[in-house]
Amino acid sequence: MGQLGFFDLSKRYAGLDKIGDLPVLLKIKVPFENFRLDLKAILRTPKERRKSNAGLHPGTRC
Repeated sequence: MGQLGFFDLSKRYAGLDKIGDLPVLLKIKVPFENFRLDLKAILRTPKERRKSNAGLHPGTRC
């Protein structure tokens, strides 16, 4: 397979949307925004409890 062209990825995504790609269907059916605050409260470790910043992505606001 050669190098991908400029529009190859968008064509690939359009094809997946047409056949019912699972992540796209989930995004449509499940109101993930309703769970955002609950998940943040559960999954975030407060700065005071962290031993180091190891593993944090640059630009992450925590």
